[in-house]
Amino acid sequence: MGATESSDTVEISVSDPSGLEYDIQFDSEPFAEGKHRQCYTGVLSNPNSSKHNKKVVLKVFKPHHVHENGADYECVKDLERSIICHEHCVAFDRAMQAHSDYTIRIYFVAPLRINIKTPSNRSVKQLQKALRKKLNGIPIHNVPKYLTCQMYLTGLSEQNNYQKFTSNNGWTAINSDYQFLSAFSHFSWAKSKGKLL
Repeated sequence: MGATESSDTVEISVSDPSGLEYDIQFDSEPFAEGKHRQCYTGVLSNPNSSKHNKKVVLKVFKPHHVHENGADYECVKDLERSIICHEHCVAFDRAMQAHSDYTIRIYFVAPLRINIKTPSNRSVKQLQKALRKKLNGIPIHNVPKYLTCQMYLTGLSEQNNYQKFTSNNGWTAINSDYQFLSAFSHFSWAKSKGKLL
C-alpha cells in the first residue's frame, strides 16, 4: 500500500497494530480544535481490510506545542500512552467483573501510525511543502517520520456506544452519573503507584 508516486516525493501510509497498511485521504479543514491540537478527518483505503473506507481522525499539534516538544516525540508519547491506558482499562474491567452492578466497559482507542517516507535529496522547506500537499493542505509544522491518528468514534449507535467523559486538558463531563469514573481514576493512580491518573 502507500502512495505509488516516484521515489523523490513524500509518501504516506497508515499502519494498524495487525500490520496492515492503508492509503489515506484527509479533509483539508479541521472539524474540531483543542488546547494543543487541531483535528482533521480522513478515510482509510485498503479493499482487503474491514477498515476500508472507515474514517479516522488526525490530531495535528499546534505550532507552539511542536516547538516545545517536537512532533516525533509526541507521537512516540501517544503510542506509549495508548498501551498504558489500554492495560489500565483491561485491568480495571477485569477487577470490576465481580460486581454485579458494573455493566459498562471502559475502552481506550489505540492510535494508528501514519508512516511518512521522504526523499533524502530535498530541503526541509521542499519536504514541508510536499507533505502539506500530500495531506491535503493540513499544516504540519515540521517533517516527522510519522504521525498518529485514531479511528473516528461515531457516537451513540446500535454498534458503537461511545461517550466522552474527560479530556487531556482537564475537562470533565459534569452531567455524567457514572460513578465508576472516579473509581477508575483512583484505580489508575493506585496501579501506577501514583504516577498516572
